[in-house]
Amino acid sequence: LAIPPQMHLSVVLTFRLDNYGDNLVDRATRCLEVLHRQLVRHVSPSRPVEIIIVEWGWADPYDSVADFLETLDLQKTKKPITFRVFRVPKELTMRASINPRKQKYLEFNAKNVGIRRA
Repeated sequence: LAIPPQMHLSVVLTFRLDNYGDNLVDRATRCLEVLHRQLVRHVSPSRPVEIIIVEWGWADPYDSVADFLETLDLQKTKKPITFRVFRVPKELTMRASINPRKQKYLEFNAKNVGIRRA
């Protein structure tokens, strides 16, 4: 089965930098560095890849994921690997009536935001 050349891969991740889930900065760093390294190794230069990160429930004073990405030691590459960050402010996530248990983080809703923009 041949894949048309315009097809590409979208990887959707979700997190925010308020240390929700403990040790998040270290875990996110390892995740993104390993993912990027594997994509550099295995992606064809003719197949664009995007890594979409959804900041679900972002609020000040926490750093943005976009700023966080700038601090990572990602290998420079000519391969078509791009990052896109979407912020969903805390005010919007709290207004959603789909959270009857008042959970702090609705991971699947956040992933849906990214999938719809992939």
